[in-house]
Amino acid sequence: MSRATRSNRGPQGGFTLLEVLVALALLAAAMAALGSLASAGRRANRAEIERVELAQVARRLVNELTERNFASGSTGAADGYAWRIDVEPMVAAAPLPEQSAPLAAFQTPLPAGQQAMWIPYRVILRVTGPTGASVEIVTARLGRAAS
Repeated sequence: MSRATRSNRGPQGGFTLLEVLVALALLAAAMAALGSLASAGRRANRAEIERVELAQVARRLVNELTERNFASGSTGAADGYAWRIDVEPMVAAAPLPEQSAPLAAFQTPLPAGQQAMWIPYRVILRVTGPTGASVEIVTARLGRAAS
């Protein structure tokens, strides 16, 4: 019986060391790219969470606006977020053109000697988070006229 030698079997299947090293290098590059994408996704997620929290705090503060805290330049902090309110009287718009007769009905002048009981104010609320991100809400509120 003769034993078959390696040279008689023909070429062996498999990868060379160089092919394995190239495959590992490609795998490492792909993993690094995926890692940076995951990191960017986490950063974007944190930023979005902070924007949502900023918006929630701003909405709550706007809903809590009352006449007593209606002073321009008011500042404070709520839930770790700094806020500032600026209030200014709204400027009366120019009279409506004659074509808009239905809308002109809402611009009824007050009788002589009578003052308006309510004045519209433009309210600007800025909320700033711990990282420096901020949100600004501009709204209108009615305030009592000074007597």
